[in-house]
Amino acid sequence: MLAALDLVFFAFAMSLLRLQTHSLWFVGAFHAAWNFAEGVLFGTAVSGTTKQAIIFNSIRMPHKSLVNGGIFGVENSLVSVILDGILLLIIVGYVYRHHNYQPIDS
Repeated sequence: MLAALDLVFFAFAMSLLRLQTHSLWFVGAFHAAWNFAEGVLFGTAVSGTTKQAIIFNSIRMPHKSLVNGGIFGVENSLVSVILDGILLLIIVGYVYRHHNYQPIDS
């Protein structure tokens, strides 16, 4: 359930970034950097995949899945939900203050 909420927060944040920047490339690069940081830098599972740590190597602690997300990865943790919620609020605040988004042309 936490993973679903986290992914919804992240999807809304990325959708707002797309509307704000008019660049799908920016959103794709942001998402790629996010997954790279999770998997390669911090050594956690990304959306249930196996970890490929280079810098840090996280150790699975199944009894602390609320903090580390368990087998699914960080996206299933309360920490990630809170961070993505904060990211979403920051982007919503920015968009609200600047009012410079335009609808996507078809």
